[in-house]
Amino acid sequence: MQVLETERLSQELENPSQDGRFQALDGKDPSEEELVAKLSTLERLVRNKKEILLTKEISAKEIAIRIKQLESTSNNWKAATQSLLKDTNDYQGRVQERQRLRTAQKSEIRMYDELVTASKAKMADLEQDIMLREQIVRSIFFWLFVFSFAVKYGALAPFAPGPLRKKSDVKAKT
Repeated sequence: MQVLETERLSQELENPSQDGRFQALDGKDPSEEELVAKLSTLERLVRNKKEILLTKEISAKEIAIRIKQLESTSNNWKAATQSLLKDTNDYQGRVQERQRLRTAQKSEIRMYDELVTASKAKMADLEQDIMLREQIVRSIFFWLFVFSFAVKYGALAPFAPGPLRKKSDVKAKT
């Protein structure tokens, strides 16, 4: 049943004489002169579009050339910048090395300064010790002089070793 219905519908669609199957178009066909004028207008439009397209292609090529030039210039600047950065890094490295060296030298100077200060303090202590020893030596020389003078002139006779004497013996001799 469905097959029959499908076949009937197919037959109706294939028959062009059927009413309602087509629509008649209102209007007229253009004349040859109108077609020629329309064709010339369309050709002129195509020429204009081709000129615009050619201009755009030329502009695109110029832009591509300019882009390549800018890329080349950019690469040159990159190389120069990298060179400058390398030089700057080398310089900063040398500066940091000098700063480390200067810090080490300052530390060494401080160490020597402390050593000099300690040596000066030790020297002051030694000078004071020398002065005390000189005073002791002067005192010894003084007492040696006094003692030798006393021995020479008999001032130490009562203190001389030997038998004990009585005070009366000492008075009798005088």
